[in-house]
Amino acid sequence: MSDLPFPYSSVLQEHGQAIAVIFPNQRSAQDAEGYGAMADRMVELAQKQPGFLGLESVRDQEGRGITISYWKDRPAALAWKAVGEHARAQSMGREKWYDTYVVRIARIQEEYGPGLPAIFHESARNSSNDAGNSGSCPDLPVLARYNAWANQRLLKASGELHEMHHEVEIGCKSVLGLWKHSIETDAMWLSRFTDGKIAAKVISDARDFHRLREMRTSLDQDIIELFSTLAGMEQASGHGTDAAAKKSDSLTYESQIDGKRRTLSLALLYFHFFNHQTYHRGQLTVVLRQLGIKSEMTDIVWMLDP
Repeated sequence: MSDLPFPYSSVLQEHGQAIAVIFPNQRSAQDAEGYGAMADRMVELAQKQPGFLGLESVRDQEGRGITISYWKDRPAALAWKAVGEHARAQSMGREKWYDTYVVRIARIQEEYGPGLPAIFHESARNSSNDAGNSGSCPDLPVLARYNAWANQRLLKASGELHEMHHEVEIGCKSVLGLWKHSIETDAMWLSRFTDGKIAAKVISDARDFHRLREMRTSLDQDIIELFSTLAGMEQASGHGTDAAAKKSDSLTYESQIDGKRRTLSLALLYFHFFNHQTYHRGQLTVVLRQLGIKSEMTDIVWMLDP
C-alpha cells in the first residue's frame, strides 16, 4: 500500500470531523507476497464498510510504516476493527507480518499535513538578524493543555512511590531530580518569553514531593494562560506576536549551559519548550517503571479522544 497518496485529501471539509484508526507498524522480513495480498484485500474490504471515508498508508525502506483509515463516527471505526476477516488478518499480522505494531483511535477535527503544524515550519536556525516568523499560535494552547494533562498523570504515578524511593538515582536521574529540573527549566523559558513577568525559579530543597507537585501544577496553569493569550493576540491582530506584545518574531537569550547569547525564532523556541518537556517525561516514565510504578497513558491522542 506504499503507493497510496499521503496525506489523504481532506475529509473534514465535507464531514467536519472524522474518526481515525491509526496503525503504526514495523514490517517483518517474512512472506512479502502474502503480506501484499493481505494489504490489498484489507483496502478492498474497508472500502465496502459503512462509514468508510478514506485511507492512507506509507512505508520507508526500513519497513517502518503507518496506515490511517478514516471513518464517519466511532461506531463505524469500531465495527471495522470487529469485522471477522479484518480480525483474522490482525492475528496473522502478529504472527508473521509485523515485528511490532499498535492501534490507536482518535478524533480528527483539524487539518494536518503535508507537514507539521505551522509553528514547526521554521528552519532549524536562521541568521541572528533574521530569525523567521513566529508561526501559528492557535496550535500552542493544545500543546500547553497536553503538557499539563501529561504532567498530572505522571505526578499521580510519582505520588504512588514510597518516599524512600523519591531520590533513588537510576541512570543519574531520580524522580525528584527530574521534577525539579522540569520546573526550573520551564520557569526559565516562561521568564524569557514574558520579559520576566513570570519569574524564574530556583529550587533549593527538592526533597518535598508535595511542594514540587504544587509548583508543577501552578506552573502548568501559567503555561496554559500564556499560550492561550498568544493565540488570542494572534487572532485579534492577524499576525504572530510574542508574549510581551512586541512586534518581534525572534528572541535573544543567554544560555545557562554554555553562556552564549543566541537569537532564534520564537517558533523554534516554542517547539523546543514543549519538546524538552516530552523528553524528560520519557525519562521519568523509565525511572518510575524501574521502581515498579506504571503511569497512565500519556499519548496526546488519549487526551483528545479519551
